[in-house]
Amino acid sequence: MLSPMPSTRLYLITGDDDYLVSEKVTSILRQVAPPGGDAAAQLERIDGAVDKVEPAVNVIRRCLSAINSLGLFSEQKTIWLENATILGDNRASQSQTVQDELTRLTDKIKAGLPEDVTLIITAPAVDKRRSFYKTCKSVGELHEFMVPDDRNYRDQASVVERLERLAADKGLQLAPAAKVAFQQKVGLDTRVILNELEKLATALGDRRKVEAEDIANFVSASREAAFFDLADAFADRDLAKSLRILRQLVFQRQNLMGLIINLEKRVRDLMIYREAIDRQWMVKKTAFGKDSYAWGTLPPEIEQVFTQEMENDPRSMHPFRASILARQAAGFTRKRLEHCQKQVILAHESMVSSRVPPELVMEILLVRMLGSAKRPTKPSRR
Repeated sequence: MLSPMPSTRLYLITGDDDYLVSEKVTSILRQVAPPGGDAAAQLERIDGAVDKVEPAVNVIRRCLSAINSLGLFSEQKTIWLENATILGDNRASQSQTVQDELTRLTDKIKAGLPEDVTLIITAPAVDKRRSFYKTCKSVGELHEFMVPDDRNYRDQASVVERLERLAADKGLQLAPAAKVAFQQKVGLDTRVILNELEKLATALGDRRKVEAEDIANFVSASREAAFFDLADAFADRDLAKSLRILRQLVFQRQNLMGLIINLEKRVRDLMIYREAIDRQWMVKKTAFGKDSYAWGTLPPEIEQVFTQEMENDPRSMHPFRASILARQAAGFTRKRLEHCQKQVILAHESMVSSRVPPELVMEILLVRMLGSAKRPTKPSRR
């Protein structure tokens, strides 16, 4: 005798964190599998990754057909419509033909799935304005797993908590500086994080405490982090390192327009921090021979600008990272940053409008911004 099916038989799982999405699907499949039975035998997978109208219509019709037909080898049936791009806001999903078919699927869900059927739908994005999403929300179970895209860590507590939990699962304990370095270098995609933590656990052997130096030695930078490596080399006023990173990124065929946009943002950030230092909105502290900065009390009018008029309040950034940016900003004069801002704007325009190779535009830009800038000398070790 089969055990009763779970009360929820519709699951909509969205988001671009594919690891967490797949983990949730695996958990649901275990839940709905018949005792002692073969979960694979009762599972029908439908590939929903389509970008044209006719294939999109076929996917929806196949899903409807699967709902209406009994399983061949099991009295219970699970349908997995995976990577359903037709649920987002794109050209194929906007077609009236596709929407008509999606309405048929919506009506079927509203009427109630057959008692022997479980429907799992995964999608990178779902248009929450449409009836399909609202219907799934009212009769099913919704889960969303998005990779955070804010490097200022507005949701810093949850980001740190997740990293600590994943590290603990590997038996690792990250020092505070190592946490920040890891996030900056790896990014926030769960699968990539787990891969790099596994690498760290193997490299460290019996040692479980992870220091910032370990991140530099054993952890690979994500594609996104490579952009920030260039911005950091520029902000540290290291021309040789900046050019070396740029040439590596050119070799890897990275998007140079993305690089220059990221440099523009870094210059703007440094100008904000330079202003904060000059006006003493940030307080400098020295401990163990090393300078650090922390935000102090802001005048009411500046408080309003930060909280209401800026897209990202710079004070929401992790204190360790904010202190790094402040130290970088302190190495530039305001006049020098204005020069850098002018040069990066001109380079951006040149990349869009001229026939000069983008990689040459970038090299010239770095030289013009850093060519006469002096790097701070490191204190000698005794």
